[in-house]
Amino acid sequence: MRTFGIWLAGLMALGTFVGGARAEAATSIAAREQVEAAAATAYRDALARFDAAQAAAPDDVALAIERCTFSDGYTDVEYGTYVESAQADAAACQAQLDKRFPNAPEVVLFKLDRVYGEKDAVQGMERWLPASEQWPPKLRARLYANLANLDADKADDYALKALRLDEDAAIVPTRLARAWLHAGQPDKAAAAIEEMKDADFEPYRELRFDIALARKDWPAAVATLDVSDTSQLYPNLKRFGQLAVAAPSTLLSGQMPVLLFAVIAMGLGLAALPLLLLVPVHYRGVARRLQHRISQAPLPRVTLWHAWYGAAIALAVPTVLMVFVAPQMLDGGGARMGPALLTLMLWTMCVSLLLMLPVLGVFGRRGLLGDRAMWRATWKRILAYWAVLLVIVFALNALFAVTGVDTSTEQTKMVAALAEQAKGTSGVMLTLCIVALLGPIFEELVFRGLLLNGMARHLDFRWANGIQAFLFACMHTDPPRFVFYFAMGLFGGWLVRRTGSIAPAIALHAINNAWAIGLLIAVT
Repeated sequence: MRTFGIWLAGLMALGTFVGGARAEAATSIAAREQVEAAAATAYRDALARFDAAQAAAPDDVALAIERCTFSDGYTDVEYGTYVESAQADAAACQAQLDKRFPNAPEVVLFKLDRVYGEKDAVQGMERWLPASEQWPPKLRARLYANLANLDADKADDYALKALRLDEDAAIVPTRLARAWLHAGQPDKAAAAIEEMKDADFEPYRELRFDIALARKDWPAAVATLDVSDTSQLYPNLKRFGQLAVAAPSTLLSGQMPVLLFAVIAMGLGLAALPLLLLVPVHYRGVARRLQHRISQAPLPRVTLWHAWYGAAIALAVPTVLMVFVAPQMLDGGGARMGPALLTLMLWTMCVSLLLMLPVLGVFGRRGLLGDRAMWRATWKRILAYWAVLLVIVFALNALFAVTGVDTSTEQTKMVAALAEQAKGTSGVMLTLCIVALLGPIFEELVFRGLLLNGMARHLDFRWANGIQAFLFACMHTDPPRFVFYFAMGLFGGWLVRRTGSIAPAIALHAINNAWAIGLLIAVT
């Protein structure tokens, strides 16, 4: 009997516990409904007070906007406080604004603030720029500030216009700092981000570096470098290059020596890369000689050492120069195709050709320039090869048009960017000089001069010519037009073998480049 009593007491306790839990659940639901009802009542009371105030001041635009803002604040189902009637109230309120104050600047700005989608918002605001000339200064400043916060491409211009109208314009600190930098006032830029948090966030680090560089605060600029963050190698190299040029004395400060070592190691690594090809070529030549198979190069004084030297220059010089001459290109994206591209190409061609001077003697005068008899016998062949190249180009373009394949590459973007930057007579002449003269001379010296002849001393000419043409095509990083570049490499090699000079290959290359870049400049 005692045991039965214990079991009965336990069951009663369990029932009490479950019942209490259910009662608690029912109470929490009821409490929530009570709170929501109270919130709805309070919302309606507040709305009634707005209506009364509007009845007393029907022409008060600011009050009408405040009423709409109030209703709008209770329409967020997921993240805000929600009142069921608020959405309808907000829509009706905005309809009244459109009806009573259609062109009021405050109403225009209120509506623009509620346009979703950055592109649509910017377009909507820009449409009001002409009309905003008649607005009060503070409201015009607000429009420009909103544009500065949304449109990254024109942020500096919009921000400065906003600040001229209202020094307290609400501009995002980073955009404000960039605008002050653009205006040549780095001290104000520094003040704009003085309280900015997330100092290790890369865009903020970049901004702090730019401000320090503009203020010539070298210790602060060095402090932004962080080689431990390997994911930010290129931004760090970019800052290193800018700082090394602006203040060479910082090369021994902070983490600058580490990055200097990295640049040197990168250059040496690229310079050593051709050995992966040329060492096997050397041993292949040894095997051929043991078999009494003698290879004969068109320019026999060129050796594999000369071939390595030319290839090392072609690989290492542009990369190392990019760090110091055009570090902004390390950012990638649009920066790679900006004005720095022309600067880098000019520096690369000039430095590379200067470094080639010590090996020009192996070509001899005729090997470099040819002679009158050679030109008379070869010019028709040069034009014939160029005609074949044009046929290849048109055939590829027709194929791409039929298949609808996207054929844009880094190479095509680079050439298009060069054409777009060729402005004025001097700009056109400089672009033509780089693309149609210096570039062909250097590339032919390396590929058809040093690489082809260096390898042809150890391999059958057909293999040597095919390898250098393949490398030439790969260097241009333009897979859709690989066949075109490979054919140009082969044609150049055949011209060198036929004439014993690289001059006809240079002529073919220069004619092709001049035609291509000239056509692009004319179109753009």
